[in-house]
Amino acid sequence: AWQGFWRQKGARILDRGLKAGDALQSFALQVVGGVWGSIDRAHSQEYCDRGATKIVHSGTLSEYTPPSCGPIKSSYWTGLGVSEERATADIERVVRVGLVNSSAVFDAEHLPLYHGLAANAFDGWAKSGANFQAYPGKFGEGVYLTPSFQMACMYAFRTPKTVASLADNNLAAPRFASTPDGRWNYLICLQVMADAKAVTKFAGTAFTDAGDGWDLEAQISVVRSAAEAQIYGVLFCFFPQTF
Repeated sequence: AWQGFWRQKGARILDRGLKAGDALQSFALQVVGGVWGSIDRAHSQEYCDRGATKIVHSGTLSEYTPPSCGPIKSSYWTGLGVSEERATADIERVVRVGLVNSSAVFDAEHLPLYHGLAANAFDGWAKSGANFQAYPGKFGEGVYLTPSFQMACMYAFRTPKTVASLADNNLAAPRFASTPDGRWNYLICLQVMADAKAVTKFAGTAFTDAGDGWDLEAQISVVRSAAEAQIYGVLFCFFPQTF
């Protein structure tokens, strides 16, 4: 049975429904439940390392990068003076908390994408609910997404170089958070279904070495109307608290 599991391509799922209910799974459920409340436990799950970098999504029939355990790193951070150790998040567990969202459509006219956000500010999403709001960015106002799991993690890991981060003097500051027991840090990435017709692709990311094999021209996806990007899952990417 295990040999068959390791031969699986794409996402390898360890625990559908989060039946184990251990400390980290329970923590992820508690955090999302406390902020948004609408949890879909049946579609919550935990991932292992992936069997392939890119596969075809069974619902949308489009290519996507499945979540995965393993090191998340980019030379971008070391180039900003962050030490090698602190520039790497060695992800040991990835827990997905599914959301109740009838507006998330899984068909050939939609694309599975990610959005990396600041775990240490996740409480701030309570007012908006599980809904995006368009915001200014390098390629104009919209919701910025990516098909690359690693790239989404990079944006969730530390604060990249932007006009705002330079003005606030928080360049490369941690965006990750820690569990209450102090044993784990974690990143948060949102799983999103976006209307394919509403997606515009751009090249120009700072994380050129963390793109999961996607061409530069396909690494950034911008949706102008926030309603065309629907959140269906919250990924908690846990790594040991060594710094």
